[in-house]
Amino acid sequence: MQWSWKPFVLFVLLPVLGIIGWATAAGVFWTGVFFAVVYLIFIGMAKYVLFDD
Repeated sequence: MQWSWKPFVLFVLLPVLGIIGWATAAGVFWTGVFFAVVYLIFIGMAKYVLFDD
């Protein structure tokens, strides 16, 4: 499955921006960056496990 722009925005861009935005609002910016990176790794692995071409 190739990434089209819509699932990319829904599953990658919005959650990462949401995590970092929440963390910035809560005053824990670097914690948010850490969780965003962990989320990206998880999504990357899930993509290859669930949508293996």
